[in-house]
Amino acid sequence: MEELERPCIKPNDLTPMEVKRRTGFRDLPNLLSYAILVCHGDLDQLFTTCSKLTWLEEWLFYFEFKYGRTACRWKDYEKRCKPLQKPLQKFLLEKLSLELGTRDQWRMYAAFEEDARFCDRKWDNYFDPITGERVVMHDAAGIPLPCPSKTELQRALFSDYYGTTCAKAGVSNQLCGWIRGMPLMTGRITDSQMIKDSEVLVEQRKFSEAILL
Repeated sequence: MEELERPCIKPNDLTPMEVKRRTGFRDLPNLLSYAILVCHGDLDQLFTTCSKLTWLEEWLFYFEFKYGRTACRWKDYEKRCKPLQKPLQKFLLEKLSLELGTRDQWRMYAAFEEDARFCDRKWDNYFDPITGERVVMHDAAGIPLPCPSKTELQRALFSDYYGTTCAKAGVSNQLCGWIRGMPLMTGRITDSQMIKDSEVLVEQRKFSEAILL
């Protein structure tokens, strides 16, 4: 098998501006903090590699690929480090699976005590931090998509509100800053219908009842 040529990425080369440009993280410590979180604090998992790249290079390429600003095609990576497409895809998929697995282990919402403790104290004037109710705000955001050639897909994806074809992403937010993303739906759907079809309020009620048990 052909050897992968390392891009020789060193921590000193990863200035905050360079990390921000390539991955969206504000600097290298911020990127590594998130990677450690994804690995549940397991450094062996953090340092595990499945290619000829170093562990830092794999994480950097993974987050750069996800960010999708500086390298959007396989040929962009091949020009930079001449990797084989198969091992590159392998570690991208493995890290994506690891990140999704970590996300699925997090609760949908913050518990009452967590929300009351970590929110801005100004909210105590509106919601009692001991016995009061807490607010979960829901909204939808449009994610632009290319206009498909098939008319039925155009109708399903076109949003009158955004005036373009898009997917709609449901988002919930609590006073403490706990944010949850919900499954994507077609752009034509209304916010009210999206709340109904996603059954997010049903899930929210089940979560609240489980917390009280």
